[in-house]
Amino acid sequence: MIDYEKVKTCLVETVQMWKKIYEEGGSDPHYTDGYLLNSCRKKILGYKQYLSAAHTEELLPEEFFEETPPEVSEDYMARKKEIWVHALEAYQAYLQNEDYQYLLSIIDSLDECYNAFYLMP
Repeated sequence: MIDYEKVKTCLVETVQMWKKIYEEGGSDPHYTDGYLLNSCRKKILGYKQYLSAAHTEELLPEEFFEETPPEVSEDYMARKKEIWVHALEAYQAYLQNEDYQYLLSIIDSLDECYNAFYLMP
């Protein structure tokens, strides 16, 4: 049988993790924020199911009584607009950079081997 205190701790930590990912985004480059949020949600549901079957209400943590987070789109991205604005600013700065402008002016003069090795198709 699973230890009650461990499940209680896992529930509390997973609820906190869901809130953090929802507000700030995740740091895993292989999964979208939406995927990570839904994964946390599934864990929360499992922890709640275990706790409700095994213990009385007075022993349950307050997170148990919070509404279960909603399922979100797999494409959900936290801080999407903020990230987009910063990316656009960086792109505009890049376009104005003298070194970048120089590289653009000589790109056609680079030999084919260099182009094939260093430049993206």
